Amino acid sequence: MPDIYTYANPERTAILANMSDGSTVLIHNNCQQFYTLTKGDPDTGAPPVKISPFSKTVTVADIHSEADRRVNVVFPQWKREALLSQALALVMIGPQNWEIGHKEEANAIKAVWDWITSVHSAATAMETKPPANYTADLHWPANLQP
Repeated sequence: MPDIYTYANPERTAILANMSDGSTVLIHNNCQQFYTLTKGDPDTGAPPVKISPFSKTVTVADIHSEADRRVNVVFPQWKREALLSQALALVMIGPQNWEIGHKEEANAIKAVWDWITSVHSAATAMETKPPANYTADLHWPANLQP
């Protein structure tokens, strides 16, 4: 069996194995299933052989990182900061002094924060029994359109 050294890319979407003979083999995509592979035989054209599948242990940190990733895709930090500024301005005006459109603006801001809260609540709900496919959309609230 060759020596295998694995490396994950920063986005954790793929893992490559650098084989002892200098070749590189994809062993995992989207961090859900891992495989130990042997290098294919270039002389015969034989493909790499799957030796043993095993599942990555999903941690609470993995789940909350996925929640943060989902929030950041829809509402990056700069957008959330802008929403906080808008919300603070509305608070400073006071609901009794709101003009036309302020109530709708407040409701839109609240909808964003309710969605963000629902994403983090979904992550918290998965903590006790993390699903192996925790990145699948079925475990998360539908994206809110910004």
